[in-house]
Amino acid sequence: MAAGGVADGGAGGLVSARLEPPAVGRWGRDSDEVDALVRAELSARRWTPNPADVDRRPRVGFVFGAGGVLGNAYLSGAVAALHEATGFQPRTASVLVGTSAGSVHAALYGAGMPATFGLWRSRGGRLPADAFQEVASDPDPGEVQTLKEIFTPARALPRIGPASKSLAFKTMLRPWSYRPEVALSAWLPEGMFTNATIGTALRRLVPSGWAPHPRTWITAVNLRTGGREVFGRHGAPRAHLDRAVRASCAIPGLYRPVRIGRDRYVDGGMHSPSNADLVAELDLDLVVVVNPMSSLEGHAAAGFVDRYVYPLRRFAERRLVAELRLLAERDQATLVLQPSGRDLAVFSRNLMDSRPRRAVAEMALVTTRDALAAEEVASAVALLRLAAKTARG
Repeated sequence: MAAGGVADGGAGGLVSARLEPPAVGRWGRDSDEVDALVRAELSARRWTPNPADVDRRPRVGFVFGAGGVLGNAYLSGAVAALHEATGFQPRTASVLVGTSAGSVHAALYGAGMPATFGLWRSRGGRLPADAFQEVASDPDPGEVQTLKEIFTPARALPRIGPASKSLAFKTMLRPWSYRPEVALSAWLPEGMFTNATIGTALRRLVPSGWAPHPRTWITAVNLRTGGREVFGRHGAPRAHLDRAVRASCAIPGLYRPVRIGRDRYVDGGMHSPSNADLVAELDLDLVVVVNPMSSLEGHAAAGFVDRYVYPLRRFAERRLVAELRLLAERDQATLVLQPSGRDLAVFSRNLMDSRPRRAVAEMALVTTRDALAAEEVASAVALLRLAAKTARG
């Protein structure tokens, strides 16, 4: 089951939803009222998951995909609309999988933040001064940064040549053994910028160690092996949550790779912008995939920049279709939320452009609200409402 399909079609019978005009929901209220509601919930935390609750039925998994700054904004609006329609909090899910921008959301919910936190922040909400013990001048968790913060130059000059000469050599000898985007990660030079601000913000939530949620999975690509690493999963290298998220967000050629243990890591989206296949072997009743990089509707490559963005979306759609087919083969029910034509109309061509972030989040709130009202996703919505009643959080 899916809220809207993927542009390529197929994948477990995904169909395009006919969207009805939106009703005014609780998150369409006056901003002061919304601010009061979220502040009340934040003052009631710290919420931490009960391990017994995480495995209670119905078991729901969440997959948050890549998409840059604007993908982060889309995720904020879509998750808030999902909570509005069902009452379900992602922090009570059985597993949270995050890639690149989605890793920030997985980390936030894994640390106990409410579903509406991202939308609230995009509307200018500020954390209470006594919400955390850390220095109040540190960035708020979930805060979308300014361009100056997004593109902060790294202190040291990057290495000359490919980011990973050994992996680049391997991809040259055995190109069929590596995904093209992984090979590109090896051949591109190290980025000139650092994403350390993301880590600083997340440390206000989790100063050290991993997220309280026992199944917060953060994806990244290992620059030594070219393989996908899933931090937080059993058998993965130990990492602090903030460094894992930084690694997952380290766009090759733009940001400096992030070292964890003996290896360096880059953006998990170079393996897949969604990585929904990670939950295929889990016994889940529903998998919710929120994927900003794929699209419900085609997007024509009209200009020079579009000729760069359009292939990225097509690549994300093809990867997602393949992963959804795998989930269908495992009899996993899915609910897929992805941008519609109305969403793409407010997206900047530059996914790292922070200026339209609020417009993107607000439009995602509206379009996701519409998508969840479609008849073909009624059973998924009903299951999420049941899960919300049986979960404490």
